[in-house]
Amino acid sequence: MMLPAIRLALARVRVNQPGSGHSEDRSAEYPGGNKAMRSVRSALSYLIWKLKLNPPLPQAARCTSFDNFRLFMASPANREADMVAFEVGLLGTADTFTVPGYCAVCDREAAFLVDYQNCYATAPNGRRLPNWRERLVCPHCHLNSRMRAAVSFLLSASDLDDTIYLTEAVTPLFQVVASKRKQTIGSEYLRDGTARGTMNAAGVRHEDVTYLSFPDEAFNVIGTFDVLEHVPNYRQALAEFFRCLRPGGTLIITVPVSLWSPTTITRATIDVLGNITHLLSPEIHGDPLDQAGALCFYNFGWDFVGALTEAGFEDAGLSMFWNPRSGYLGGYQYIITSRRGSGKDLRGT
Repeated sequence: MMLPAIRLALARVRVNQPGSGHSEDRSAEYPGGNKAMRSVRSALSYLIWKLKLNPPLPQAARCTSFDNFRLFMASPANREADMVAFEVGLLGTADTFTVPGYCAVCDREAAFLVDYQNCYATAPNGRRLPNWRERLVCPHCHLNSRMRAAVSFLLSASDLDDTIYLTEAVTPLFQVVASKRKQTIGSEYLRDGTARGTMNAAGVRHEDVTYLSFPDEAFNVIGTFDVLEHVPNYRQALAEFFRCLRPGGTLIITVPVSLWSPTTITRATIDVLGNITHLLSPEIHGDPLDQAGALCFYNFGWDFVGALTEAGFEDAGLSMFWNPRSGYLGGYQYIITSRRGSGKDLRGT
């Protein structure tokens, strides 16, 4: 028996097709005309793909500590083995391929682009695995898996008239958020002599996240995405985010976290004169302002959640998820969220 969703999709695709017997004008029923038809056909393609590959159900969990995470991973709710097996089944012989799905940021079907840029993991059989977190790029908004998840969390945590601060300003992610939340401010850490809190000739605002120029309680939401691992004094940055958030405001973070490590590993230090000491081999990440990249000072562990609590935040933890339909692959992905409480600030008392 044909599934209802497939039957409906097939009926819509047949509308206005030569020889279908359905030649009436249905453009009012399907705004966008051919665009809507393409969307339906894309949805149908996904349904066929899903039936063929039979992916595990989407997964979601909220973990607030290392012990909490270990309990979850040891529970029947953990489907990691099924998830990994499904992901390996997606791999072919091509260096580039697509995974059909739905981009929540664009609110449309998408063929997420996958390749082997910056890949470092291998399957049990030795086969290389894509860096799923940094790939699965939507062809419409041009955001990868991590960025799309971060934007989705941010949009869900904010209202249209909320004031939002992002610790980036020249990226596609900033452009997407600014187009959907008009009171969004972004900044970069500039190295061109621009004064803190002002803009350079290109119109880019300079901020140091350890010493922000904004007044107290300026924002409803602050988002910082893969930035804090490059900030030697990241705890001071967390204190600044707390200061600049309004009571009840939300902080949304992505940083690379070693999920099986309870503690953070310091890779490098820097002294007051700017001299860097490498404790481990240098790890360089991409930097939109510098082709040489940015040095990673930390590989964070679960004590990062504790650092948020020490900075005054409440409800700190990792929202973990896996969803092939949304293009969130690579085992459990995560967004770190916390909020500034609406009551009295009791830090230091």
